[in-house]
Amino acid sequence: MPIPDFQSIMRPWLELASDDEEHVLRDVITALADQFGLSDQERTEMLPSGFQGKFTNRVAWAATHLNKAGAIARVGRGRYRITPRGKDLLGSGDPVNLSALARFPEYQEFKGGPRVPAGQPHDQGLDGVTPAADHDPKSLSLAPRDRVVDLGHAFGRDHHRNRPVERGDHRRVARVRAHRLAGLHGVTVRARL
Repeated sequence: MPIPDFQSIMRPWLELASDDEEHVLRDVITALADQFGLSDQERTEMLPSGFQGKFTNRVAWAATHLNKAGAIARVGRGRYRITPRGKDLLGSGDPVNLSALARFPEYQEFKGGPRVPAGQPHDQGLDGVTPAADHDPKSLSLAPRDRVVDLGHAFGRDHHRNRPVERGDHRRVARVRAHRLAGLHGVTVRARL
């Protein structure tokens, strides 16, 4: 049997945790591997990075998604317990997958916010306001000093290489970030270089 994907692991994960006991992730991995009938080779198969087992990774991702949806609660490092929401998911009889978890606000926030509702133009924000580029800057309810974000010399060091950024790189980075900020926040951005 091939190693199941993390969504296929979600329901068995909840079923295992349905006893209201605290479960250690390492024990869950072993129990689920037994339940899926994985061979020794499948249990020890590594990710391409070579740092983690493939099945261990998938069980951990299932735990992450279930936790972010509120179906299980993390009670300690590598320790989980089922929640009432997790019991409701089990009791519904529906498949437990990303689509089922997407109806919970906590999970939507984890995934980057709710999707644009059907019928709403994609060029509008979720609050029904068009992007800031369509607004007259004078109509913003910000004080004049708040309309300008001054980047100053915030980008003056390449912290990954622990060296000063070359002057040309500095300007390019500042310009790109300034334009992104202006587009996202509807403010005028000035970069002193």
